[in-house]
Amino acid sequence: VEMAIVPKQFDYVVLLQLMKQVQSIGYKEKIRTTRHNLMKMCGIDRCGHNYKRLKRALNTWLHTVCHYENSWCVDGTTYSSVHYNGLSSWKPIEGSNEVEVSFTSEFIETIKESSFYHYIEIPEIKKLGSQIASRLYEMLKAFTPRKKTWSIDVFKLAAKIPIHNAKYVSKIIPRLKSAIKQINDN
Repeated sequence: VEMAIVPKQFDYVVLLQLMKQVQSIGYKEKIRTTRHNLMKMCGIDRCGHNYKRLKRALNTWLHTVCHYENSWCVDGTTYSSVHYNGLSSWKPIEGSNEVEVSFTSEFIETIKESSFYHYIEIPEIKKLGSQIASRLYEMLKAFTPRKKTWSIDVFKLAAKIPIHNAKYVSKIIPRLKSAIKQINDN
């Protein structure tokens, strides 16, 4: 995944919760929710600073383009390349605390076709301290129901997470060990 704006952990938790809401309403492209409810569902303290941070998170996803080069599993064996934005727009609803979030049709289709996001547990991801640990946890949760063991080339794993500046195994392994420790500790 290559991103112009690199989302932080807070941003990721917000997106996962929005994805869960999209799934729960039948994959509609627009959802309405209150800022209070969204933060409550994410397990985020509802205070002035975090309301501002929520606005930044929505803006981050509005301007983030995801690029998956030969890493999006289509049918369990074939990998394709996809490039898309997650959000097409978001806006506060005049006279209320609600926000309306609109997703791109590509993003909705990606969520709908993937079994990947059905296993995500937001409270667990929120506990993890890094993007690498969150992404690795997400990948492991997706594979666990289907397979007892999982193996992958370290460079492919680094590309899928992504781990930036991962040209050498000696740069990748310490980051993975740290992520695995975070996952095991939680």
